[in-house]
Parts: sequence; C-alpha cells; structure tokens
Amino acid sequence: MPLAKPNQDAKLLAQAAQPQSSPEPSASPNGLAPTPTPAERVPSAEPGDPMRNTSDSYWLDNYPLNDLYQYLATQAGLQYFHSTFLDPLKVTGQLFKGGDPLENMRELALQFNLVLYQKGRTIYALTQDQIVNLPQQEFRYELKYWNPTEDGVQRILGRFLTPDHGSVTFERKVNTIVVMDNESAIGRIRTYLSTIDRPKHQISIQVRVLSINNTANKGTGIDWSQTLGPNGLSLNATAQANLNSLFGFDPGASFKSETNRFGGTGTNTAVTVGPVTVTAILRALYGNSRVTIENAPLVVTEDNEPANVSVVTRTPNVTSTV
Repeated sequence: MPLAKPNQDAKLLAQAAQPQSSPEPSASPNGLAPTPTPAERVPSAEPGDPMRNTSDSYWLDNYPLNDLYQYLATQAGLQYFHSTFLDPLKVTGQLFKGGDPLENMRELALQFNLVLYQKGRTIYALTQDQIVNLPQQEFRYELKYWNPTEDGVQRILGRFLTPDHGSVTFERKVNTIVVMDNESAIGRIRTYLSTIDRPKHQISIQVRVLSINNTANKGTGIDWSQTLGPNGLSLNATAQANLNSLFGFDPGASFKSETNRFGGTGTNTAVTVGPVTVTAILRALYGNSRVTIENAPLVVTEDNEPANVSVVTRTPNVTSTV
C-alpha cells in the first residue's frame, strides 16, 4: 500500500482542527408550523370556556370529568386523584356557581352511574366495576332501641349491599347486625343505622270504664228542709210575742179587727211559727246517676307499639263457712 504524502497529511489535520458549524434548521414540509404543546390545566383554575362563562355559571363543553372533579374537590377542601377509568367521560352543560361542591359531585356521579366514597380528606369517584372488586370486611352494629325481625333487616338493609357480593344477618340473641361487604357499602349502612336506631317517643294512655244506668230522676222546687225540717213545721198560738218582735207589729190586733169587720167576735189568738227563723233556699234539684266510673287504668307505651289494658272485676266466691 503506497504511503501518503506529507503535504496531504498536513492538509487533513488542518481540516479536522477547524470547528464544525451546526446545520441550519430545515423548513417543515408543506410550510406547516409545528404543533404547540397543550397547556396543562391548573386544578384551582375555573373550569369551562372563559368566553362563555357568566357571573353565576360555568359553561362546560366536552370538559374532562376528572378535571372537573379535581376542581370541585379543591373547592370543598378535599383531595382527589385522577382515575383512568374516568378518562373517557366528558361533561357538557352548565354548572352553577356558588353551590355546594360536594352536592355537585354527587349529581355528576348520578349522571354517570358512579359512586362517591370519602375516607379522611380524600374523595374517590368509583365505577360499579371498581365497587365490586373492593375487598370485603365485616361490620357489626349492636342495636340499642330498634327491635327488628330477620326479614325486616334483610328488606331494609339489602338495598345498600353490593349486588351478588354483600350479605347481612341479624343475631337475635345479642341484638347485633352483622354486615359483610366493602367499605363503601358499610359506610352507607352505618350512617343509615345511626339515623333509625333511636329511642321512640312514649305515649300515655288512660282508659275509663263507665257503667251506664238508663233511669234518671229530676225535680225542681224550693228546698225548705234546712228550716222546716224533713216533717214540716207545726203552727201554734203560744208565741205571739215572738211574732211581734219578729215582724214589728201585732198580728193579733190585725186579726181581731178583721174578725169584727165581718161581724165576728175578736179574740187574742195569734199565730206564730215558733222560735225558728224562717229561711227559704231556692235551688234546682236534679240528680243524674246514670253514669259512674268503674275503673280508670293508665298505661305507658312506645309510639306505634300495642298496649294491653286489662279491667278485672273481682267477685268473691265463698267455698265454705265456719
């Protein structure tokens, strides 16, 4: 192989030592500008289209549900983590301002058949498939006031259980409800039981047992029994002085003058009613003994609970005499 000439080697070394300039950027094909990087949404930023939002509502046009939940959770003072199961869900419509953010999240969950679950300061939006796959745990609730039946517990609490996964039983001997389900369903059952397991209002019932008689007595007149006595009062002529002092005149003289007027012979005979002062008591005598109270028992029971009232008549039965 022939050796390189000295002058050629020096030329190659000089070219290698020179700095290489960077190539000029080539224009994009067809003259199109490069696609800009999309701006990231800030969780605290207001949702919707700023050009279409009003003073009392947000206008949402194909807005990601995850981002909307992130904003509402921040407004409620909670934290929310994006779920990949909710990425396909978009929201289009009007969202009013000034409302309860948690209530807005519940309404959106109802729209998309989701379940909201809160633990601590974190709120989750779960699909039905996620709810079914949650691990099960046992929950026991000892009843204090509610006294249900086994069928009643199944009928009332069965609607809160996860379909084909949850179960509920009632242990009558210890008055305890046992639930096997995920934490989301148990939270709903716990809240519901705390609202119905409360003391009932008590009701006082008084029963009057009456005896009715069909006969009745009625009388009207002047009652002289206190003055004249039950047998009346006899008249005599031995106490003229008493009449003079009682009436302030001589009844004998008046009687004598009247007798002489008709051609008779007057005497000193006087009429008096004895030493008792005559008094009259005017009252209506009406007696009603048709109704008498035989018994009036009083019982106390709880609201919507039956109460038994027993009325007993004791009749002595003589079996032997000594």
